[in-house]
Amino acid sequence: MEDAAQAIRTMVVRGAPLIGATAAYGMALAARSDSSDAHLDEAERMLKATRPTAYNLIWALSRVRKALAGVACPQRAAIAYREGDRICDADVEQCRAIGDHGMQIISQTRSDRCLPFVTEFLRLVNIRFTEVPCIAETFQRTRFHSPMT
Repeated sequence: MEDAAQAIRTMVVRGAPLIGATAAYGMALAARSDSSDAHLDEAERMLKATRPTAYNLIWALSRVRKALAGVACPQRAAIAYREGDRICDADVEQCRAIGDHGMQIISQTRSDRCLPFVTEFLRLVNIRFTEVPCIAETFQRTRFHSPMT
């Protein structure tokens, strides 16, 4: 859990979804070492303190705690890992949906052009937010040119 907190604090992991996923897995690590309420309360406090204004971090911690409510201690680590997996899977699905939407926009533009993208990439769990439409277009084997070149 300390490694997850350190990674968030020092910005080894960046981007809201990735921070949330790291926090969720941090709780799973905490539950694996000691699944008592007191230990999980302390782990949650430590993780929240790493980036107190990070919405996805707080949201993910709340989601894991809700999943653990009423669960017997021996099952808590497995449930916390499963919730971390669900958070990651949902982010990957959101990336796919962004790619689909981006493809609709790209397909309505000139076929030899792609929309200009922000230069600062927003990191998600699996891929970069701004790369999704271009990746989808590449997979569809549509002619692709960056407007920046």
